This record gives sequence, structure tokens and C-alpha cells, in this order.
Amino acid sequence: MILRVSGIFRWLALCALCWASSGCAAQTTVHFEGEITDESVARFSDLLASSEYQSAQWVEITSAGGDALAGMKMARLIRYRNLGVRVRGYCVSACAQYVFLAARNRHVLDGGVVLFHDNLAMIWQLHKNGGSKDGEATFAPLAVKESEFMSEIGAKSTLTKLSVTGLEPVCIYDDVRFQKNDPRRCGYASRYVAYAVPREIIGN
Repeated sequence: MILRVSGIFRWLALCALCWASSGCAAQTTVHFEGEITDESVARFSDLLASSEYQSAQWVEITSAGGDALAGMKMARLIRYRNLGVRVRGYCVSACAQYVFLAARNRHVLDGGVVLFHDNLAMIWQLHKNGGSKDGEATFAPLAVKESEFMSEIGAKSTLTKLSVTGLEPVCIYDDVRFQKNDPRRCGYASRYVAYAVPREIIGN
């Protein structure tokens, strides 16, 4: 039986059986599906802390990404617990750049894709060069945090170069629908949305 919660998570719902049977085995795979946000990562953290997932070995994920800082937080949880990441379907944006990269063991199931895009340092530089003070101020601290994270997990610098050369950014924009300091307000347009990374760059 699979239980979906708020369209974000799905996991085997064996809790009732565990209460009824002292021989219930702990789950070895945590399933995550949906957007990576502060709320979904908090629920993911609670799930990892629960008794039935103490011996978890894998996170099976399907996600189009989400918030960068939340993605880094989720990635650190996975790395701290030494969990592997299996991609079912797709793992894009924050899922690829933080969660997938942070795992020491990675596996893409048949038909799955892992897609990367810009890094935050690139967006910061674009806004700086374009004279967008709001964009520069918004992305500067995020770029520092991302750089620290990449260094922490030992990600190769080739990833940074690919994000600059592979996307061909053409302009920056200021979306007034969002408040200042909201990363969604300041962005960029490019010729390509995302790119795949050669296996030798990301290792296993």
C-alpha cells in the first residue's frame, strides 16, 4: 500500500502493521515525490528520524526541484545518514544540483533523467554585470552558501564551467510580481533550460 501526503511524499504505510506485529521490519527505502521546500524537507527529516526508517539505505526520488537552500538542507541530511539516491522518472534543478550530487551512491532507474541548470554564482554574476542591484544583492549570499556546499561535498569545478558554457544566457529580468529579495523576482533567460552531465563528472 502506498500513501501520498499532500502530493509531496509517498511511502509504504506499514505503521498499523508495526503496531500489531513485533516482527515488523524497518523500511530500507524512503520515497520522496514533489517539490523541495522548507516544509517538505522538514517532513522528510521527521520521516528519517522515525523508528521504521532508522536502517534506511536509499532515498527514491522524483522531483522537478524547488528552493535552493531547502535542497542543500535535504542534501546534507542524506549525506549525514549516508543514504544513496535513486532517481525514478526525473530529478531536476535543486534535486539534481544538491540532493543527487550529495549522495555517495547514486542510481538512475531505467527511463530516468537527471538535469542540471545554472548555478547561483552564475546568476549573481549576470545581475552584477547587468547593473541589477536588486538581483546582485539577492543572489550574492545565496552564491556563497552554494559555493560552501559544493566544497563540502567535493563537487568538481567542471560543473560550474558547464553551467556557464552550456546554457548561453541571453538576458536578465526583474519580475515585479515578487517582492525584493525573493529569488523568483530576479532571474535570467537562456537558450537552453537544462543540461545533462557526463557520468565521469559526477562519479558513480
